[in-house]
Amino acid sequence: GLGVAEIDNHEFIIADIPGLIKGAHLGSGLGTRFLGHIERCKVLLHLVDCCDEDPVHSWKTIQNEIKEYGADLNKKKCITVLTKSDALLDELNVEIEHNLKKAGAKIVCRISSISNQGVSNLLRKVSEIIINIDKSNSDLKDWCCNFLTLYVNFSEPRTRLKL
Repeated sequence: GLGVAEIDNHEFIIADIPGLIKGAHLGSGLGTRFLGHIERCKVLLHLVDCCDEDPVHSWKTIQNEIKEYGADLNKKKCITVLTKSDALLDELNVEIEHNLKKAGAKIVCRISSISNQGVSNLLRKVSEIIINIDKSNSDLKDWCCNFLTLYVNFSEPRTRLKL
């Protein structure tokens, strides 16, 4: 699905790419159909359930699918988003964040969809990245949209951001 997010008078489109699974780059599940949509996106949000048994392994699985798909998807700006962060003690969230960064996640944010904690900060970060991409690619055609992709781990039920 598509939606529009607005923060600080900047609007951008969000495309929800649900549940990539292991083997998606080979066509498993809806695999390449979903991965193909990601090619048009400027920023990727990789939602990781911090309550997952092994959030770092889940993150690596999806990152590998993106890398194996090709089309330079792994070169796009990507924000790893720890969801359900209110369900764990802060020390555990910090540990998971540290381990994700150690595994290669460049930007990690924490949110809670229930309390909306961290959502505004995340949207501001996304907006800032899109604006910077637009500035550096000012020669892009008008039809290029401000797409953002939400993709979730295959082990996580679908999560929606309350905007």
